[in-house]
Amino acid sequence: MSFDTIMTGLDGPVSFYLIRHGESQGNARGIVQGRADVPLTDRGRDQAARTGRWLEGLGVHPRAVRTSPLQRARETARLITGLTPEDPRCDVITDLQELDTGIFSGYSLEEARKEMPREYQEFTARSWDAVPGAEGRVALADRALRAWQALVETAKGLSREDSPEDSPGGSVPVVICVTHGGLLQWLLKTSFGATPEEPREWMPLIKASNCGVFQLDLGPVRAVDRQDRPLRWFHARWSRLNERAPLETWDPKFEPPV
Repeated sequence: MSFDTIMTGLDGPVSFYLIRHGESQGNARGIVQGRADVPLTDRGRDQAARTGRWLEGLGVHPRAVRTSPLQRARETARLITGLTPEDPRCDVITDLQELDTGIFSGYSLEEARKEMPREYQEFTARSWDAVPGAEGRVALADRALRAWQALVETAKGLSREDSPEDSPGGSVPVVICVTHGGLLQWLLKTSFGATPEEPREWMPLIKASNCGVFQLDLGPVRAVDRQDRPLRWFHARWSRLNERAPLETWDPKFEPPV
């Protein structure tokens, strides 16, 4: 399975908005959370609410919302969209959860450096592949592709005729997906060709801020070549990479986002 084969199965255009969750209590403390289920901070809730108002102002109206099962993602999705988990447009995709960070979980990176110096030294070169118990590149590439498959199945179930006329692209349906910084790296890497068979390296990383928005616009291509042979492919474009609500929209009681 690859990103190309998954996206070739699209039956209509769609815009995916991949969003990292707002600041969590673990983020505020500077610890490696992994799959620990921690809530948002007040600042994280403010980030999510303002991101929702910003997207609404852009005319982004989701036809479906998919989230990681962890509460920091689910709460972010609720604050961005105003939709409760009971809404039929909302669902959880387990494969969107954060990567398992192994023995570094619950430590700050500075604490890991001091208490596990050998593992930390290797971590600086090989990232999570070097950390005992952590999820490696092969598993992450496989899981990211499964998440993409689930998102495409979600998109195929949407009715474009029911999408608001002022959504991006007119009647193009929008799927909002709230996930985590670690998995976002692999949703991006797989879109550029990484597979479990050829997972590529961790580096370079792409910055994913709290409530950073990544927009991928897709559409099927059905054509014929010069020999009248059918062509079945897709068009894809990353339109936003880690964009955030404008600075002037942030509550002054919180520090400006970085």
